[in-house]
Amino acid sequence: MKKKSSPAARMSVPNDLNWRKVPKQDLWLYARSFHTAAKTLAGTLELDPGPFTDSDACPVVFMYRHALELHLKALVLGDGGNFLATKPDALSVHKTHSASWLAQFVCQIIAAVKWEEEFKCESIENLADFRAFIEELNAVDPGSYVFRLPVGA
Repeated sequence: MKKKSSPAARMSVPNDLNWRKVPKQDLWLYARSFHTAAKTLAGTLELDPGPFTDSDACPVVFMYRHALELHLKALVLGDGGNFLATKPDALSVHKTHSASWLAQFVCQIIAAVKWEEEFKCESIENLADFRAFIEELNAVDPGSYVFRLPVGA
């Protein structure tokens, strides 16, 4: 009798980081999707009348952080990368979870196109605010692991 393989054994995950062949210019779609999902999930926490725990908030914070990371990668790997004196290695950009490493390139892009005055969004009034936010995030979660799973797991 032939032994059936387990579902995990039947799954094949390609070694190619972009195995679905998503064009780099569409990376922002993933960033937007994670941002939308984070906002939706955060809204469910606000609707619950009871208190929520740190573990309730972790998926929300992780998804916001991941959305930021993907937005930064989209800028660096997309057309923004054309304004960098030296482009980072695409494989290194794909593999990293370091928001501060990615943000340094984004800051260079913003400076190169002279958008320092226009670079703002909710709670970010200028490039200095952006850098401060990234450094604060990096101090808490430098590798995108803190909110993903419990320490030591």
